[in-house]
Amino acid sequence: MHTLTPDNALRKGNGVLLPYDRTDRTKILNMLYANTHGCGYMKFMSTSDAVHRFYNPQSLCDPLRLQQILNARYGQNNLYLSIATYKTKENAREANIKAVCALAIDVDYRTSKEQDQHDYPTSIAVKQVAKAVLHAGVPTPTYIEASRNIRLVYVLDQPFQVPRGQKGINCRTFLKRITEEITKKLNAASADLAFDFCASPQKLTSYVRLPGSINSRVEGYVSGGTFHPTLEERYPVSIALNTEKLWDIHALADYILPPLFDGYEEWKARKEEDRKARAGKKIVPKPELIRST
Repeated sequence: MHTLTPDNALRKGNGVLLPYDRTDRTKILNMLYANTHGCGYMKFMSTSDAVHRFYNPQSLCDPLRLQQILNARYGQNNLYLSIATYKTKENAREANIKAVCALAIDVDYRTSKEQDQHDYPTSIAVKQVAKAVLHAGVPTPTYIEASRNIRLVYVLDQPFQVPRGQKGINCRTFLKRITEEITKKLNAASADLAFDFCASPQKLTSYVRLPGSINSRVEGYVSGGTFHPTLEERYPVSIALNTEKLWDIHALADYILPPLFDGYEEWKARKEEDRKARAGKKIVPKPELIRST
């Protein structure tokens, strides 16, 4: 059994003692999983302890219930929440997605190819994202998660439910196009802002980190079948920017997706008129063939 550090405890990060912010954690969970009743199961994952379990997403919105789950089953390192819910508890594959609650963009920032993000605090990257939103047309994220790097999270006002079959494939393709276009827009702003965002879209089956947890990385070497750690990096996970803006998925699509081609709307209207005309046209049955004797 793992024992989680209490919420009011202090943790050490970069030589500074920082308090956990329980408010952020509760707020983010309630934003992510609002209106998910009947939307299946979310996946809670800890890569440090190889603990992966499915939960009713709304149960995690209760601070007491969440704390009980963390105390009983997880440590505090590398805790993830799925941005999608799943039809069953069998797997977290794309074909098993029931609904998508948020879209996410990873930003592994740097100011040039010769420099690493370790040289710059996340606050600089967040300010550059704010400039990209103001001047480059990047949609405003609901919040920005910060630890070793930053993640832009676009929470949907209603879970986008994915149907079965070919329609489900089309819906997932639609959502991927949105994250790809946001990524393109953000990376295109790099030249004007002299800041390389190194952004990449996250899969629909990916995760966000739990605020108040620790992004922990251990480097080392293996000798004689034993792992010998040489360096451990610990980054507290916090919310660097919280706009609380929830997105209607169609409004986000209209904002970021380019038109398919000139005259698309007129073509779409004509196709709809043709469809209605065909549907209203009476079908006259063919006379039966009479074989002469």
